[in-house]
Amino acid sequence: MNHPTEQTFLSSVENHSMEVHQDSGLFRHLTFSNNGSFNQMFHITTWPGHLCISGDMGCYVFSRIDDMFQFFRSGDELAINPGYWAEKVQAESVFGGGVKEWDELAAADAVQHHFDEWLEANADEPIAESEAMDELHDMVDRLKSLAAEETEFIAAVNNWDSEYAYGFGLVDFWEHRMEKYTYHYIWCCYAIAWAIQQYDRSKEAAAA
Repeated sequence: MNHPTEQTFLSSVENHSMEVHQDSGLFRHLTFSNNGSFNQMFHITTWPGHLCISGDMGCYVFSRIDDMFQFFRSGDELAINPGYWAEKVQAESVFGGGVKEWDELAAADAVQHHFDEWLEANADEPIAESEAMDELHDMVDRLKSLAAEETEFIAAVNNWDSEYAYGFGLVDFWEHRMEKYTYHYIWCCYAIAWAIQQYDRSKEAAAA
């Protein structure tokens, strides 16, 4: 599933409104929904040093500074920083896959990258011109095809025999990153930044 973009997120909340349950300094409880519908409803709850987003799109707790609205506040632009924000996650949702999930495309690409480097380093070796090279290509393709299933892929990499594979090994293979941020985590990042914008605008309107 592709990550939500700013445009797709805004489309999903275009009819959402804010309900304030509590707004006492650093203690806040806000709900955002489309007329009370549970579809993509979410709550923002803060207390000193923490912010929790919960609801239909999952639950994540972040901790960094006393006022977490200040930490996430993005101004007029709906800017998010998933990588840096992920470092501040204290608890992540079981629903929606948490912060990160297996990336089968990245895993297959990592195998191909490893293999391409090996081919370049061994371009002058006898195997480069032998029939064994066709078999080795087939072995690599079979390994890449297993990337769709994380458990099978990990087992295949860990059991890879370089001697059986004509010298092609997978040393340091796990240095490659084979995870991606989940759809729900990215959506919630946008939701936090957007919710703070709505909160700030309501404060400005009340002051005016």
